[in-house]
Amino acid sequence: MKKREKREKKEILELERVLRCYFRLGLDSRRLTFFQAADRIRGYAAGNARRERELVAIYELFRFLRATGRSELLDVLYYISGRTMPHTHPRYRAGERQSIVAYAIKSYCDERTVYRRIDLVAGLYFRLLTI
Repeated sequence: MKKREKREKKEILELERVLRCYFRLGLDSRRLTFFQAADRIRGYAAGNARRERELVAIYELFRFLRATGRSELLDVLYYISGRTMPHTHPRYRAGERQSIVAYAIKSYCDERTVYRRIDLVAGLYFRLLTI
């Protein structure tokens, strides 16, 4: 495996970890105001500036994607976090490629499109993280 592929896989795993934390805190609720979300993030992070930055970046990413109407990218975020899948879903039983194929079939697109969407979402997240 090339260095670039290893780095990309590591970035996707980091994004997946932060997304799971984001959903665990209930920050995906549209009823939350920014200040309520900030209070939850501040309470969870408890002085850990990196974790706080990661969660704020995910929060801003969701706000941006909702505002621009990019629902297909939101679907990818929900999918890679495992939010839309029960534990009997192929992603839990099979490898990453099979889960991508399952999502591609579900969303009526090909695998390359799914990988492009994941790369786009990861790129947006890491750009927001560096701001």
